[in-house]
Amino acid sequence: MRRLSVVALGTATLLFLPVSIQAQDDEELARRAWQSARHQALEGHADSALALFAIARQRAQTAGDLRMVSAALTGAAQVHAVYIGCADSTLTLFRRAVAVAEPGDRQAADALVRFLAAQGDVSGAQQLLNEAYASVEGLGRAITRESLNWYQGMAAIQRASGKEAAALASLNSALAVAARLKAGDVSDTVAKPTGDVDQINYWIMYDVAQLRLNAKAPGVRIPATGKKLMDAVVTAGIGLDERDDIVVPVARLFDTLVLRAHQCVMNGGKQCRTPAPARCNSTRSGEEQQLSKAGFDAKLVSVNN
Repeated sequence: MRRLSVVALGTATLLFLPVSIQAQDDEELARRAWQSARHQALEGHADSALALFAIARQRAQTAGDLRMVSAALTGAAQVHAVYIGCADSTLTLFRRAVAVAEPGDRQAADALVRFLAAQGDVSGAQQLLNEAYASVEGLGRAITRESLNWYQGMAAIQRASGKEAAALASLNSALAVAARLKAGDVSDTVAKPTGDVDQINYWIMYDVAQLRLNAKAPGVRIPATGKKLMDAVVTAGIGLDERDDIVVPVARLFDTLVLRAHQCVMNGGKQCRTPAPARCNSTRSGEEQQLSKAGFDAKLVSVNN
């Protein structure tokens, strides 16, 4: 049954956290709650994940850690997108995550760009991408993380627009930037992509693999290449683990579940569950659907009192 409230779940979860965790200051408790929320999200426990993200956000607010506040809101948005499927709730959480993010922290904006593109709001995604990176000079030319992420956002928008060849070109440009970032060299004459998967190019390689597997354009869709790339991404394992410094397993929750399903198949699994987009149930009376409404902040406070 899913009628147990998020507030009750969050309070119960907090009570069962080790005493040593409860005794930590707000910043540490926020980090621990966020890590637990991420784990619950990856395991498909939507209610527990939402409650823990609420705790993480509230503790981070008390500590003044805006980066964690934004990350917790982004995580909750991803849970809604993947498991609940109601776009209004997801958009509300995403927009709050973008609004509270520190200058230079574009993880929430990048995730929202992908979500808007996937929802078919291409103009909204393009506008957000433009706004998020308006202050960055030399986009696409400068060898920076900003160029890397901007190319990925452009590729998501181009793919949603049906411009699959352009999307592939953007991802190839991102791979070139990633190779030069890895080499620490800003020269145009060295550090070309090698085809190896590493921490910098991990999600770009995933995006290329998915484009090769699922594109409609015959010149872009090459399933054999897509499978080979997915095998390489899964083998690298970078986006599947639980390391503290990686935020993207929440920001790309659906994609992480796709990788897990592919890993299951690679390992010879017979009952590998491929994630499917959730369908919003407009009649559900659970607490989750109320999170997008005015009572959201009050419920977050209630979890911690």
